[in-house]
Amino acid sequence: MPNIGGPKQLRRKLYVAVTQSVLLCGSLSWAHTLEYVPDNVSHINRVQRKALLRSICAYHTVSETAANILSGVPPSDLLARERSMLFQGRRSGRIPDTAPRAKTVATWSTRIVESLTGSWTKQLIRDIKSWCNQNHGCLDYHTTQLLSGHGLFGQYLCKIGKEPSAKCHHCLAENDTAEHTLFECPAWEEDRWEMNSVNESTLDSENIISSMLSSPRRGEAVMKFAGKVMTAKEVAEREREKRGHNQRGRRPD
Repeated sequence: MPNIGGPKQLRRKLYVAVTQSVLLCGSLSWAHTLEYVPDNVSHINRVQRKALLRSICAYHTVSETAANILSGVPPSDLLARERSMLFQGRRSGRIPDTAPRAKTVATWSTRIVESLTGSWTKQLIRDIKSWCNQNHGCLDYHTTQLLSGHGLFGQYLCKIGKEPSAKCHHCLAENDTAEHTLFECPAWEEDRWEMNSVNESTLDSENIISSMLSSPRRGEAVMKFAGKVMTAKEVAEREREKRGHNQRGRRPD
């Protein structure tokens, strides 16, 4: 399931649902053991992460925390416990004080705050409940890069060894990040103006997600910006690689 092309978003979500179904098979009988065997929590969540990365068309380096947030899917161990709570409630006939899903989201939110990974995604998506309850919009390869910070950004490319520095190739900035690309880089000012005009405000890390969720039109404007800008960065990177290859292959005079 490649990030570009391949199945559409709905089919990717179906893939995740099938994976979850297999992963949580029989969880009514083993969910209660997770607190005694922490390694099992890590195992099932690692498997889930692989499926979620395919669902949101993300780089394989995107963390478990960010993958769960962007996909809007709670960690598998919490889902297993939720299923167990639902079953126990039906069997006993008692109505719990807190709904199982509400308890899952509350526990998940606390885990997100305590996590040491996915900092950029956490900074953007602060209200996990609203993000999970969105009724419109799907992530694609380019939008996921901007929301995860893992993509064609100088800081990320330098971190993985593909660039010698974190500088922006499109302006004079010394540190090219997802935040710089989204809100600051002058090279994308015209595209940014178009995105902001549709959203009727100047977007920043504080309001971009709430604006995206407020209407399909505003969410599509952000995705359009992501598609145009990240595609332009891809073309520029290919040109740089081509020039570098030609220079390395050139014979000395």
